[in-house]
Amino acid sequence: MRVRVDVVAFLVLLNNRIVELGLAYVQLVRFVSWQDATYNKVSRATQLDVLAEFGHLVKNTSTKLLLNGDLSPAQGEELVSSGLVDAVVYGRPFINNPE
Repeated sequence: MRVRVDVVAFLVLLNNRIVELGLAYVQLVRFVSWQDATYNKVSRATQLDVLAEFGHLVKNTSTKLLLNGDLSPAQGEELVSSGLVDAVVYGRPFINNPE
């Protein structure tokens, strides 16, 4: 899919520049289907495993890698203990959202 290739190429370039800047961390956000916007009943997102595609680009640097996106505590623990990420980020389950 051409869009996917363009997105991946752009994000690789962006990631390389971010790492060059020596940022303390990069946070990747996983694709989550319930957050996918649709237009005329067509998905607008590029369904991409960001950790598989970009994780190694960050992990091979001194920049810390954080992952967000509808992770369970067990998934988070496994990702950190396996060394795939330095930390996981939680928000929605721990924030009171009345809507």
